[in-house]
Amino acid sequence: MSTRANDDDDDDEAKPLGLTPARFDGSAWVRGRSSRRVDRDEISVLTLNTWFDGFERERRTSALLDRAGELEPDVIALQEVREDVVRALRDAAWVRRSYEMSDAIGTTMRSYGNLLLTRLPMRRLELHPFPTITGRRLLLAELQVNDGVIAIGVVHLESTKEMAGTRAEQLQRTVKVLSGFPQALIVGDCNFDVGAPEERVVRGFVDTWPALHAEEPGWTVDATRNPMRRRFGSDKRARYDRVFLRSDDRSWTAESASLFADDAVDADAGVFVSDHFGVLTRLRHDAGAHGIAGP
Repeated sequence: MSTRANDDDDDDEAKPLGLTPARFDGSAWVRGRSSRRVDRDEISVLTLNTWFDGFERERRTSALLDRAGELEPDVIALQEVREDVVRALRDAAWVRRSYEMSDAIGTTMRSYGNLLLTRLPMRRLELHPFPTITGRRLLLAELQVNDGVIAIGVVHLESTKEMAGTRAEQLQRTVKVLSGFPQALIVGDCNFDVGAPEERVVRGFVDTWPALHAEEPGWTVDATRNPMRRRFGSDKRARYDRVFLRSDDRSWTAESASLFADDAVDADAGVFVSDHFGVLTRLRHDAGAHGIAGP
């Protein structure tokens, strides 16, 4: 089974690559979108950079599955995913029971990549090219909920301070792709901290963490708490992992946000799920509401 709609398009970086989500039919993972209707007053969105490094990889992957499986968020957006993590998720009973996957065999991962799992049906699924030197791409999905669609762009923007201009271009591409959708999310590892120039690109979106936690830094990269950062000489504290929301009619608002996997798997050995902490955000739907949704 392949999750690619057209393998011949994989090398054509001038246009998006159409994908077909995968779902478990009770006996095997198959290609195809579900046609079911899902009505929700609230949806939960989890984003996490899983860290591609080999350090304690099996233990970390097992802990990721345990913790995400306890929560079963409606949307799980993962970055730096390698094929072993795809396989582990594909084999998990809770994923098979409830989720569609953007890629169930790892064909879109290259050395690593973005992965989307969702309990909401995917109406459309695409990979969009980015200006990049490290193979980064935008994973776009249209998720059906209630009578409408929420578009979600999963990003892992270029890293290092020197690549700020490229990150801005990648964000500009993302904002442009999402511009035709009244309800939209940008989620993932943005690789820039609070106050960086790149934030100007996402005007029109609300950065949900500070909107809900004005006095809390919400560091998702924190060498003072996560010794896996210090193993490689990092003393960084930053909020790289973001959930941006734009709801033109304010029918979706950010209700809560919390860190995910910010406690140790093994404190004595200094093992965490990742060198990043994730972010779990809950969004509430109310057609008559006027909450934290957009400027």
